[in-house]
Amino acid sequence: MNRTFSLDGSWQVIFDHDNKGRTLNWQEREQFHSYHAIEEVAVPACLEEFRQDYEGAAWYGKSFALPADWGGKTIRLHFEAVNYRAEVWVNGEAAGAHEGGYTDFELEVGDLLHADSENFIAVRVITPLITRDVVIDGLGRDDMPHWRGAIAGGIWQPVSLIATDAVYVESVFVTGDIGSGDVRVELALRNTSLKSHKAEIQCQIACWTDGSPSASVSAEHTLRPGNSEMVLELNVAGHRLWQLDDPFLYLATTSVKLADGLSDRVETRFGFREFTAKGKSFYLNGKKIVLKTTFNEAFYPHSLAYPRDLDLLRREFELIKEGNINMVRPWRKPQPPVVYDMADEMGVLYVGALPVECMDNWPQITPYTRQRIENEVTEMVLRDRNHPSIVIWEMFNEILRDGLKRLRHTTSLKARELDATRLIIDEAGGFAGLCSVYLPGSYEPTLINDVHDYPGTPFAQQNYDNLMLLGKTEEELAAIGRTSLGQHTRSHIEPGLLTNISELGYGSIPDLEANMAQYRREGNPITPDYRIHERLHDSYLAVYERTGLEEVFPTFHDFMLACQEVHYTGNKLMAEACRINADIAGIGIHSLNDGDWIVGAGLIDNFRNPKRAYYAIQETFADRYLAIRPSAQNVYAGQDVQILLTSVNDEEAVAGTLSLRVTASDGRLLLDHTEETSLPAGIVDLGEDRGGTGGPAGGHRRSGRVRGGHGRLGGAVPGRGCLPRW
Repeated sequence: MNRTFSLDGSWQVIFDHDNKGRTLNWQEREQFHSYHAIEEVAVPACLEEFRQDYEGAAWYGKSFALPADWGGKTIRLHFEAVNYRAEVWVNGEAAGAHEGGYTDFELEVGDLLHADSENFIAVRVITPLITRDVVIDGLGRDDMPHWRGAIAGGIWQPVSLIATDAVYVESVFVTGDIGSGDVRVELALRNTSLKSHKAEIQCQIACWTDGSPSASVSAEHTLRPGNSEMVLELNVAGHRLWQLDDPFLYLATTSVKLADGLSDRVETRFGFREFTAKGKSFYLNGKKIVLKTTFNEAFYPHSLAYPRDLDLLRREFELIKEGNINMVRPWRKPQPPVVYDMADEMGVLYVGALPVECMDNWPQITPYTRQRIENEVTEMVLRDRNHPSIVIWEMFNEILRDGLKRLRHTTSLKARELDATRLIIDEAGGFAGLCSVYLPGSYEPTLINDVHDYPGTPFAQQNYDNLMLLGKTEEELAAIGRTSLGQHTRSHIEPGLLTNISELGYGSIPDLEANMAQYRREGNPITPDYRIHERLHDSYLAVYERTGLEEVFPTFHDFMLACQEVHYTGNKLMAEACRINADIAGIGIHSLNDGDWIVGAGLIDNFRNPKRAYYAIQETFADRYLAIRPSAQNVYAGQDVQILLTSVNDEEAVAGTLSLRVTASDGRLLLDHTEETSLPAGIVDLGEDRGGTGGPAGGHRRSGRVRGGHGRLGGAVPGRGCLPRW
């Protein structure tokens, strides 16, 4: 049966900056160990953790002994990810190679291993080339599809050996019908022997949490040498759906039994879940859902791209849930499986995204570009398609070049061939023309608006109004005297289409003093996030001291808090304009955490501490939210002002007491209004309150609450100028 032997831990590495290792035969144990400059590194880890910004070739070496009872087994060497090109030798013999830096691969190596003596694995890696103008084995600068957050080169995810008998399960794809409970299990099997085997293939489905059985099926097949495919079908009676508030998971255990016993057993988690789009809305399990998304760099302060600190990862997911965020859109790479596993367990939707950062020159367009991108699609979908949390495959982002634009459709079809169940987006942002989605099961594109908008803070009234226009039809625009939807960066948009804002605004700078103190205590000074935080901290502090800002802000910390407060207000207004627009199907805030070069963009910092902007999103993304806004951003003495009230209720209707208060900066109460009301589901304008004149100058705060037996809905927005008395 299936047994695993981890190869994680200490490896040796030679940084082959001059690319001479092949000539010196470093794939051989004696030649590798004879080199004078061998370093110890950890696996999994990025090479940047040991050599600053390293790009180029590197050779890994690892010696080990096989478990004593593995003789005669079929043994595979499994890499979860090596970035970018990997060439593998076992005991000096070539075992195989792989291109693609973010997904797994494995090689059958049992015939190359010694059962009774030490074994040696050599792995030659060519990392992504991002800054060096060199060509290594035909790979040049920016030729590889890669993540922009860091180089992330090397063996940056776990490595293991897997032993089975002659037949093993190569892949499993489990899909469940949310209505009937029918389950389809698609299997790819491999017979490594020289003869056919009669095999009993069995699949058992149980509840993942307690192991209680739900269904089982078995079938007998004669498996010829090589690869075979088959399908098993069964039904789970009384099945439960995978929901955001109840992410119920099942475990499918697939076994292959031969005449002499169990040959392999594989466990696959899955959920009954359906996600699609209809008209101008998204639907999860048949119920309309507003996507409340955050763009996420997925950068970890101690390990760059890989979340070795699972407590930190769990804290991130807790903040996602507490922040009323229901979807994460990675920027831009397939996540390590441990991330999707946690999303499955905690009830968070995910976008599966390729490591293709389009923009100006990432990647370079060469005769190999199509092949490399389609390889990334193929491996991403095959690896991750059992995760119920992943509901969308996203192919590209912000395409600016025709060489990539022409790949949108063919790349989407490649994903569709491998997975008929999910929605596919061809290009986030719609820079190369209107974005298209492929509905589950469909090979034909449907046009939508996918919008990227960075209006900045302070947030102007015009930008608020432009967000309120998105999704409106031509007739609706004409009725209010508008002829267009306004400008939203380079996104192509048209009236009346399903509208998803996948990128909106920015977070704010973190508490740089606290961040740098933590980096200095426990960080790695050669990694890019440490250095960029340090540079930003020092430059901000220098400007603070040189410009005399201490006369306004007594401490540098006070200045940081003031910056965060400005971004809190801006983010709240951006998100609010989208929340009260019933024609917006999804809102995506940029971004969740700081990463390295986007230190001023996160809702939380790299150590997963919330900033003020996080709470703005938490408030506006709540299932029930009350938008309170003045008729004008600045109101002066003698002017009337209207306070506009709009309720957003994503759940059932609620009855209770509505209270509205306006207070001046000195604490004086300018308005205190209370009434009994009922708020239906959906978005409802509650009217306006009109006041007189003569209020004090300065800042004012407007706050409102609805309290009742079925929950609380509320909002609070600061204002400027002179508000009149009521």
